[in-house]
Amino acid sequence: MKRTLIALSCLVLFALPAFGQGGILNDSLLRADGTPAIGATVRVCTEAASGTPCSPTASIYSDKALTIGIGPTLAVDAAAAYTYYASPGFYKEQLCLGGTCVTRTVLV
Repeated sequence: MKRTLIALSCLVLFALPAFGQGGILNDSLLRADGTPAIGATVRVCTEAASGTPCSPTASIYSDKALTIGIGPTLAVDAAAAYTYYASPGFYKEQLCLGGTCVTRTVLV
């Protein structure tokens, strides 16, 4: 009984720091010809989202601890790359460039 209690206590103590950590998604957008899609935007929405612009939007963050909120729309950088953190799960990303948008499902 004592061993079980100690093992359970250790499990709980080591699991606590895992809460509050987010997953990261970093990617870059390329045009059909392989060049960076500079000027593109990325809108992050919940898995159940629909429409253009997609709604409802998801909570995304700039840090692993999920404390500094950003978005829900991100502009890509000079290399057409973007990064965000979110709670683990499925999300929809709406990628837009020049008035054309495509939506994809991603796993964070």
